[in-house]
Amino acid sequence: MEDNVRKELIQSFKKAVTLGKENNFYVDCNYLSKKETSIRKDQMNSDIGKDNDTGIKLRIWDGDKFLESASSKFDEKTIMLLTEELIELAKKSSITQRKELKIDTKNVEKSVSFEEETLDLEYITKTIETYNKKIKELHEAVVNARGIVLQRVEEHIFVNEYKQVHQKIPNSLLAMVGFIQTPKGESKMVYESYVSRTFQENLDKFNNDLPHIKGKIEAMLKAKKLKGGKYKVLLAPHLTGLLAHESFGHGMEADTMLKNRALASQYLGKKIGKDFINIVDYPALEGKHGEFYFDHDGQEAQKTYLVKNGVINTPMADMYSKTNLDLEKSSNSRMEAFDHKNYTRMSNTYFEPGTKPWTELLESIDDGILITDSSGGMEDPKGWGVQIQGNFGQRIKNGKLVDEYYDGFTLTGFLPDIVGHIEDISKEFHIEGGGNCGKGHKEWVRVSEGGPYMLINEVILG
Repeated sequence: MEDNVRKELIQSFKKAVTLGKENNFYVDCNYLSKKETSIRKDQMNSDIGKDNDTGIKLRIWDGDKFLESASSKFDEKTIMLLTEELIELAKKSSITQRKELKIDTKNVEKSVSFEEETLDLEYITKTIETYNKKIKELHEAVVNARGIVLQRVEEHIFVNEYKQVHQKIPNSLLAMVGFIQTPKGESKMVYESYVSRTFQENLDKFNNDLPHIKGKIEAMLKAKKLKGGKYKVLLAPHLTGLLAHESFGHGMEADTMLKNRALASQYLGKKIGKDFINIVDYPALEGKHGEFYFDHDGQEAQKTYLVKNGVINTPMADMYSKTNLDLEKSSNSRMEAFDHKNYTRMSNTYFEPGTKPWTELLESIDDGILITDSSGGMEDPKGWGVQIQGNFGQRIKNGKLVDEYYDGFTLTGFLPDIVGHIEDISKEFHIEGGGNCGKGHKEWVRVSEGGPYMLINEVILG
């Protein structure tokens, strides 16, 4: 958005907020633009897609709930008309005793903007084709390779009585997939993804990873079924990120607690792990997939400690759930698109690092499994269980990795039990992955994946 257009829009938003105040109602305004180009290419198919979703949303607090109106038009006449209609609707609400909306009254006027990368689509497509060939050349077992590139730019403006904030965040994701066929005819997949602000930076990371990917293909060809049972495990960063996301992420969303759908609400203030265990949601990690600097309630990004020193601390929240549950600040209000509702959502959710090198954790294990990859996870906020599926792991014997591999197994358990069995966390910390996370299979937003290495005893694998 051009500077002059942005300034005019902010002035129109301010007029809408003032009109609401003159009628004794809180009004806030969001502008949200999401532009995405996607490229998917393998030896059989090639697909390029573009998506541009841009518009505004106005909200008014009627004393009990938000009334909302959205439009893809955002001239001043449209904005004031929508505001007047919302005020009339709010006046008709039969609420005699209004709840006081929990608002951050700190005055903030700020803009955060990063330059977006401009690359020719033909260049990206040809580059992906070249690197697909490189993956196929790594091993004769690779029957196909697929490159996926997502180039995004998200621009957001929020205005209420206290906030006037703007952010423009470019984001690039590169995923490279190799499809493998074993001598027994089984199909397997090796997958690596990279997130940064630019395609070129992701490509450099992938280049450096080619020897690692070749080793992973060779290991997958040797992998066998793991006998079910309880194991000592060392989780790689990808897995600790997935554990934080699927368990303490969804289980600690305040709007889920508000509906009595999260067992975590019964554990607030209770100690479930060792003092060094801290789980954080923090949007303002530069270049990560869940990056943003103001949420869609205008709250400036900050660390929300879901677990602090082993104690269940505070849930993530949006303005509505803060008001109804009397919670403190949390920058976790997000909407999928301008015409969607705000929900409590994660951003970058992770275990904070420890003090020891990961090799020291490895050397402490007499017999266990290093788990490095997974095909995904499932959460159960109501029962607070977790299931991480399709894992790939390597055996550890006498503190060393041995030439013994397993795949296709599942990690399951009750979260307080799993956290209670965490023995140590590494000082190494890597957040490279990312994807889109839904809330009940809808309301998709960008989130990251990663963290430190983690040593856990008595984990159920099967």
